[in-house]
Amino acid sequence: MAYLTLARKYRPQDFDGVVGQSHITQTLKNSLESGRISHAYLFSGPRGIGKTSTARILAKCLNCEKGPTVNPCGKCSMCLEITEGSSMDIVEIDAASHRGIDEAKDLIEKVRFVSGAARYKMYIIDEVHMLTPQSFNALLKTIEEPPPNVIFVLATTAPHDIPQTILSRCQWFVFRRISVQDMIKHLARISSLEKIKISESSLFAIARHSEGSLRDAEVSLEQVISFSGTDVQDEDVSALLGVIKLDFYRNYFKGIITGDVQSAVSLTGEIMDSGYEIDDFIQGLQEYARNLIVLKDGQARVSDANLSLVDLPVEDVKKLKEETACFSEEELVWMVDAISQAQKDLHNFGMGGQERLILELMAIRLVKHGIKKQAGAASKNPEARQVAVQPTKDHAPVPPPPTVPHPAPQEQDKPKVVPAVAPKVGQAQPASRSDNEDPRPAPAPKEKIAPGHKEISLEAVLEGWGSFVQIIKEKKPGMAQFLEEARPKELKEGTLTVSFNKELEFQRKRAEEKEDKSFIESTLKEVYSVPLKIKYLPGDHAQEEKIKKAEDEPLLKKTLEIFKAKIVDRKKIQ
Repeated sequence: MAYLTLARKYRPQDFDGVVGQSHITQTLKNSLESGRISHAYLFSGPRGIGKTSTARILAKCLNCEKGPTVNPCGKCSMCLEITEGSSMDIVEIDAASHRGIDEAKDLIEKVRFVSGAARYKMYIIDEVHMLTPQSFNALLKTIEEPPPNVIFVLATTAPHDIPQTILSRCQWFVFRRISVQDMIKHLARISSLEKIKISESSLFAIARHSEGSLRDAEVSLEQVISFSGTDVQDEDVSALLGVIKLDFYRNYFKGIITGDVQSAVSLTGEIMDSGYEIDDFIQGLQEYARNLIVLKDGQARVSDANLSLVDLPVEDVKKLKEETACFSEEELVWMVDAISQAQKDLHNFGMGGQERLILELMAIRLVKHGIKKQAGAASKNPEARQVAVQPTKDHAPVPPPPTVPHPAPQEQDKPKVVPAVAPKVGQAQPASRSDNEDPRPAPAPKEKIAPGHKEISLEAVLEGWGSFVQIIKEKKPGMAQFLEEARPKELKEGTLTVSFNKELEFQRKRAEEKEDKSFIESTLKEVYSVPLKIKYLPGDHAQEEKIKKAEDEPLLKKTLEIFKAKIVDRKKIQ
């Protein structure tokens, strides 16, 4: 007997054997059991997912000697003829090669003839969207009202190219892409029957490479078996199918985490030199970052929801879950945007031989933006993260007194007792002076930040705000953008009220979330050495700038002083 490929050898022979299309097979079963059999069906969906196989199974169910039945015997003459494709009453037509009006007229003539041994005569027209408009028009009446016991099954991968007049005459079934999990079970079953030793990782790679097409997966499995024999190695699958291993992307992102530019650039060169498709590499990076985003849900353990969202083995999902702690959501979203921009650059400029340069620049941008290495070093050395707030020129601190020799006290001089206690923060350091000097203390400088100090002024907060935002930017760049536009307005009873532009309402809602708000308040304490709560207040910074500018006008400033008033709004008089 001639060799049968795996796709033909393991083609489903009943509805239970159809993979991943239970919503369709169950409907057809119910129709058969109730006797509600339509005269025309339309099966649409991607390639290799079981459209033609389901049509053949329907033909066997209708024409089996025990039928109509939902479980054809597969042994009677009609079942065997349909399986072998030799039945005269089950006609399969390739519309791509029979698309003209003459073929349509010939089909209409043949439909009139009564079937032979079959209970139902069935016409299966594959890739029906390839028919010409004239052919569709000729078939309209025949498809709507065929002779008794004649059934049409139209199969297509492009239902949008079929006229609405045809669609309205058919029962339309949409076939889904086969999920990775269903495909792996099917491939594992075939491997077991064929006595092939293959790992779960290899099955995952084959299933993902097939992009939802079961037939493509079966063809790839057969190709791998031909190359490796009965003992399939992971390296063989990767080399033969051109699939980039997950470990490669893991090492690539490791370089981003550690700030290792050379590692990311060298891996880019490895991709270029090994002959992998650049589009596959870019898509793999996007998918890896996407998986990190969907797995970053705040839970430590891997949940069933994680496994349903990420088509990878459990062990790989666990590793990805651990890696999510190294990135914030904002950083991951930024990475996806950066990778997508590199993809656009490749399509626009890559044809000129700039592929390597574009990919290397992308790697450098990702590593430089990550700044995880710097953040980690700073967290190990807390002193390096303290912010030195510089006082303003108008309130410069009094410099310490110079060390000068003092003359011996005279008898008429009264001894002066100097306390040995250090001055409090915000108080001036008393300088050495003679009896003739003004005994009034020097003006106190503006309050500075000092460890252990329990109170702080709004002015001190404003002075250190830029440094505070910079630390936020190292950890959560997306949040820093919101805080850069925000302005401290009031500090009362340990609560800092911050004004922000109304256009940043979405960012404000994100900052109000429990996790982000707690992070901001802990950073405030780290910077100012004082526990502070934060409160957000919408404002209009452009209007505030106008008011502030108006207050500096001499005439208006004098008016405000006389009436002890303040500006609340400024409008242009029409």
